[in-house]
Amino acid sequence: VIERWSDLSKMQEIFLDATLLLMLLFPGLYFLLFRPLMKHIEERKQAEQDLNSAKILNEEANKKLTAEIWERRRTENTLKESEQNLKRAQYVSKTGSWLFDWNKKSEVWSDGCFHLFGLRNEEFSDNIVPKSIISGFYKNPEETEGLLESLAEKNDTFEIEFETVPINGKEKIIHSYCEVERDNNGNKIKIFGTDHDITDQKIIENQLISLNNELENAIEESNK
Repeated sequence: VIERWSDLSKMQEIFLDATLLLMLLFPGLYFLLFRPLMKHIEERKQAEQDLNSAKILNEEANKKLTAEIWERRRTENTLKESEQNLKRAQYVSKTGSWLFDWNKKSEVWSDGCFHLFGLRNEEFSDNIVPKSIISGFYKNPEETEGLLESLAEKNDTFEIEFETVPINGKEKIIHSYCEVERDNNGNKIKIFGTDHDITDQKIIENQLISLNNELENAIEESNK
């Protein structure tokens, strides 16, 4: 019995020594194993939170970008529709617009202007028409150009009518409304203008004048 008690006492001492050893080693185990593990877990949680935040920001950015793209497309479609409406309106009303560069001696024409003078805009780079071609449409080039330069020199806005050479077999009468752009010294820089084919109106106007003259002559004859 005494021997068995002695063996039991030794086992308890070993167990107590082992427990004490674990208690002494536990702080070391915490710093060596558990603390890095906990730090890794915290860093991973933070990374997940950052990732979720980034996803939310990315979704918001995508929504904003999508909205901007749709708005840009809507604006482009509206602009194209406006351009088409302007082109159609100029065709129907027999009008065109142009911008004359005084230094380059050339004009930028609208599609309506090309249609008005029977030219194809595909044949001119950036719709730029040189003055030499423009002058070729005037029935009286020297007279018309001299009047244009004189009016532009003295006025910021002016109107002029001129006759053309036959265009697609028909002479035309064009009414132009012009606005002059000047630099700080008053020198001409550009002229913006609109051309209107008033040939049909002039024909009707001349017919009315002729009928009115005939009526007046008939009245004079009847009163004799």
